[in-house]
Amino acid sequence: MIINKFDWCIGLIFLGLTSCTTLPKHNSSLYSEPISENLEKLIGSYEVAPATAFEIVKDLSDLDPYENKGKKDSKYFLKISAITQNEITFSFLKNDAIVFENKFPFEIKKEKYLYLKNKNVKIDKIPMLYGGIFINRNQFSLSKTGNLVWDHAEDNCWGFLILLSTGYQSKYSKFFKREE
Repeated sequence: MIINKFDWCIGLIFLGLTSCTTLPKHNSSLYSEPISENLEKLIGSYEVAPATAFEIVKDLSDLDPYENKGKKDSKYFLKISAITQNEITFSFLKNDAIVFENKFPFEIKKEKYLYLKNKNVKIDKIPMLYGGIFINRNQFSLSKTGNLVWDHAEDNCWGFLILLSTGYQSKYSKFFKREE
């Protein structure tokens, strides 16, 4: 059986579509009223566990996450300090000192999620020939108890001459307790 160019194109398109990244799904009873009506409720400080500090530095800053790895004797906080019409400011604090502070554009999705429009897609070398595509998505919401919910999805797809392609997807959610 001879495989023509059309069959190869269809196969590549199917391969590309099967690796779309979606965020974790939750029971809607966990979330508070729609964020679109009360963006100011997100403003505040949220306690971060030392193990999660690495992920926050990796996903929300350009710093080397290995240098800022969470240590058990330190206290970490994620602070949301300013929300304008289409931009939000995140500050990451370690022992009350600011490690980084970044502003991100955002959009509201499904009225309950604040979706960050930051570096979503990174391309390394020549995808599927010798290289890969990395897709990251982050969204935030509030739980009914007023705590911050961070949903993260990551999709990595690597390949060598299309024949040896590997990749993985990961999805997780973190809950951060609001500091009073």
